[in-house]
Amino acid sequence: MKIDQKELERRLASGNNIANTVVEHRSRAVGRRGPELPASVKDSIAVLAHEPGSRQKHLAAEFGVSVATIGNIKRDPTDAAQKEIDTNRKNIQDSALRKLMSSLNLISDDKLTDLSPKELTRVARDLSSIVGNLEEKQKETDQTQVNVIVYAPQTVEEKSYKTVEV
Repeated sequence: MKIDQKELERRLASGNNIANTVVEHRSRAVGRRGPELPASVKDSIAVLAHEPGSRQKHLAAEFGVSVATIGNIKRDPTDAAQKEIDTNRKNIQDSALRKLMSSLNLISDDKLTDLSPKELTRVARDLSSIVGNLEEKQKETDQTQVNVIVYAPQTVEEKSYKTVEV
C-alpha cells in the first residue's frame, strides 16, 4: 500500500497515532551511573585514597567518578589493595621511626644538663609519649594475649554460720 506525502503527514499528526500518545518518562537513576570500574582501577583508587594528604574530591575528578564512589572504595578495599596499603603504611612508619631514632641520638646528656627544668619536663613528656605510642603499636601487633584471672573465694569458719539444733 502506497500513500502520498500528504496522507503520511495526516497519519503522523493524528491522535490515533501511538507515537503521539507515548510520553517520555525519565526516572532518576539509582545506583550506578556508568559502567562498573575494573578491579585494577578500584585498587589504584583505594591505594591513592589512603595516601597521606590525598583528597577524595581530587581523586574523583581524576578518575571521573563521584566522591561517594571514592569513599566506598576507600572504605572497602580489595585484599590486593589492602595489602599494598598496609605495605605503604609500614614503609611510612619505618621511615618515621628511623628519623625519630636519629633525632633521639642527637640528644646527648650534655645538652640535657643545659636545659631548664621547664624544658626538661617537655622533653621528658615528649619522650614518654613516644615510648607510649610505640608500646601501643606493639600491643596491637601482638594478637596472642592471654589474661588469667584467679578467683579465690573467701574462707568462712564454721562458727560464723547460724546453727539450728534439733
